[in-house]
Amino acid sequence: MGFTAALIQMTSSDDPVANLEQAIRAWRRTGLAHESADPRVTADAIIAAVDGLGVRASLEPGDWPPERQLRTLRALIEPLLRSPTPQ
Repeated sequence: MGFTAALIQMTSSDDPVANLEQAIRAWRRTGLAHESADPRVTADAIIAAVDGLGVRASLEPGDWPPERQLRTLRALIEPLLRSPTPQ
């Protein structure tokens, strides 16, 4: 499963915040996420990005094919993982 698909699966589970927090901690250990990325804040931001993208795709399905959704999701989430969490 690809990174983006894994994110979508985690955010649609029963406890998306806990799933993402756990994943972000693991990603920090492996270098996929910045070492000072706050798991809770980053998880909240990822969920907001996925939810917002879902709204846009639902309201304008002809304008949001899957490729555009994935490209946009990566553009929103990758900077969150690479940067320290703002204080």
